[in-house]
Amino acid sequence: MTTHKEFLNAHKLHILKRMANHVRTTGKNEVPLRVLADDVNDYANAQKLRYSALIFKIKRGTWGITSHGWAFLRGDKDLPRHVYIADNSIQARSDELINVRELNKGEVVIQNQFEYYNENREYLNTRPVGNSLQTSLI
Repeated sequence: MTTHKEFLNAHKLHILKRMANHVRTTGKNEVPLRVLADDVNDYANAQKLRYSALIFKIKRGTWGITSHGWAFLRGDKDLPRHVYIADNSIQARSDELINVRELNKGEVVIQNQFEYYNENREYLNTRPVGNSLQTSLI
């Protein structure tokens, strides 16, 4: 079983903000992922916000923002910078914390490389996803 690091980064914050804007517009804490369909990267990565407890699944294709998600957006809560994921579940959380102010700095860049570890969390390798160019969302 291999494990990979899933980072809480500026791209995921961008997705969370889009979801929050939808909630504010509709007045309902229900975000159908189709509202993100105009950007394939946002659509494909939205469900990864659950690893940081920022969203919860309401039903297939529909998510809500958790109290942790709203607190994070307000700057009231710091979260682990990354989590270790294996078999689609969290194996461990980083002790290093990050807050929304840190993520708001700099460019929103889609993560295109992932670090893989064995079951003892010993580093195995880094593999790119797709092409090796970083894609800016700004």
